[in-house]
Amino acid sequence: MPNAQYQTDRDGGFIGMESRTNPVLLKEQFLQYAKNLRLERGVAQARSGMKRMNNEDLSGQFIRASSKYVSTSGVEKIVVLTQDKLRTFYPESDEFDLVATYPVGRTISTTDSVSVVQAVNKLYIFRGLPSHEVPYYAKITHSNNNALVTCTVYSDSARTVLKPHGYLTGDEVTIAESADTVFNGSYVITKVNDNVFTYNLVGNHNQGAGDVVTQKAKPPFIFDGTTVTVAPQTVLSGVSASMPSSDTAIYQGNRIILKQGRDKLAVSDYLDFTAWDLTMGQFTINLGSYDELVGFTPWLENEFIIFQRNSIYKGRVVNSSYVTGENPDSQSYLTSISNSFGCVGKRAIVNTGRFVFFLSDSGIYMLEPQLDLKTINTLEPLSSPINDQLAEANRQYIHTAHGVFFDNRLFMAIPCGKNAEGNPHTRPNRVFVYNILNKAWESVDTYPSRTASEAGSRDFYVDDFCVVNYGSKKRLFLINNGGGLQNNTLFSSGGVYLTEEHIFGDETDRIGTPILPFSLIEDDPSTVPVEYGAWLGEGDVRVVPTDTRMISRRFTIGNLYEKRFSAVSTDMSLPNGGSIFTYVRVINPDKEIVADSIQILPEQDVSRRVPIALRGYAAEVEYRMITGQPAVRGVTIDATLTGRNIVSKD
Repeated sequence: MPNAQYQTDRDGGFIGMESRTNPVLLKEQFLQYAKNLRLERGVAQARSGMKRMNNEDLSGQFIRASSKYVSTSGVEKIVVLTQDKLRTFYPESDEFDLVATYPVGRTISTTDSVSVVQAVNKLYIFRGLPSHEVPYYAKITHSNNNALVTCTVYSDSARTVLKPHGYLTGDEVTIAESADTVFNGSYVITKVNDNVFTYNLVGNHNQGAGDVVTQKAKPPFIFDGTTVTVAPQTVLSGVSASMPSSDTAIYQGNRIILKQGRDKLAVSDYLDFTAWDLTMGQFTINLGSYDELVGFTPWLENEFIIFQRNSIYKGRVVNSSYVTGENPDSQSYLTSISNSFGCVGKRAIVNTGRFVFFLSDSGIYMLEPQLDLKTINTLEPLSSPINDQLAEANRQYIHTAHGVFFDNRLFMAIPCGKNAEGNPHTRPNRVFVYNILNKAWESVDTYPSRTASEAGSRDFYVDDFCVVNYGSKKRLFLINNGGGLQNNTLFSSGGVYLTEEHIFGDETDRIGTPILPFSLIEDDPSTVPVEYGAWLGEGDVRVVPTDTRMISRRFTIGNLYEKRFSAVSTDMSLPNGGSIFTYVRVINPDKEIVADSIQILPEQDVSRRVPIALRGYAAEVEYRMITGQPAVRGVTIDATLTGRNIVSKD
């Protein structure tokens, strides 16, 4: 019997994660799992936690939507929209510095599908599509020297057969096509009966009557930096229409492009966003395909990409003279890119300039231009290496997914898994991170979540991303809309959070007793730092350590024979009192041990070599970074190959 062979296998750095691939087949420097991790220059380090900004002005408020806003002086702020107010948050001062109330009777409800677009120096806030695409026929009557107008709805153009309108008191309704234009506009109505409603004009007017059309719709808001007004609503169709109500819009080529219906989009006049030619500036996409328009994103050479749920198109609005008020040229066009897949939601589209990332029902894809600037795509999703984790997405709520590109990374927030009561998460609770420099998936970020037994806590949801100036550079902020459950009661406060800021974990507004984000399998609880359970902030602010984990590939030392794994060596750094557990799992026979736990003060680099003494054909190493921001630069595993008897038959 020959002597046993002593060999080693190692990863001298880490560049990405492939959780779907068989761990034995993973290439060097790839992890089979990474959570709350950042991979920079081959070093795996726990991500920095988020900092809770000053959200006191939002106490008791549920955020409906948020957006970046750039003032006329170039100052970048975060705009948050609640039910009845708009607030601007200025990161530099950590304060909400302006509150603008919506016009009387106007709101943004929990059911409104909101899209916010900045065009030049104003924000246009779209609050949803009309409740019925085709306007109803109606007649108005108005007494002399009175503000009250009575409107009766009919089902035919001759206005002889009454029609139930379905409107309720407090609804916003647009009145158009009155010969006396004073009666046209958007009004908050009072229901009289199933066929009749009333509305009040501004001021008293002479007696009048006539034919009109009516449509229940929430017209867009316009925020000019100080006040919020309603976009004028006087004409619903034709070459001089008002800005349509919509739930999806972008700003591209000095025009606003918006969704006007299930398969229709409309384009504003050039640099005149309240004027719309709905004859030349309206496009119908693949009518009758039973597909629905989802969203848009700007592209190259004044083109824009149009996403439906199961298909993708490319469009361009051609200008002839580039003058204010110019309508789209007849050479404007739409072309098909793919009929194989589309996008699940309007905010799950991320434009980086050259690339467009988007989330489809089959995974996360990437579009890119060829040398001739034609758009190409592939049937293989970018997310194929982590499709096993994306399979946990809650399909019923996947339309809430959204993404952003920041710091050479794609961040895609998706609702996945179940809450403490076993119900699916309805809002994004996991963020999938793709590192474009490493050309690999980097991490799945998670945030504090409650347990059924933890009093006074709630799940933290990533409802939006916002990139604005803070300090001397751009920073990524998270917006939490609030509204989670707290002890089975609705908890309404939301807020603004700065990412990659807190070295000890995520600073949240959770209250209650800190809980460990990991299970102590064969651990000695005394090894968990005392500070872990003591990091409580002021008032109801609390720091929760990030649950950071990384699992290496399975080391086979180049063969599938049984071997005796003797030791694991780790090159690591433990700054600011960080602590880390090292687990080793040996496969076939399966066995897991806690190989090492370490905490060092102050900041210190260390190389740890600890014994294993287990037999099997493969071994993997898991690091659980408990506190602080430990970093792992490399791992080496040693094994002794068992000798093999040689039997001669001669």
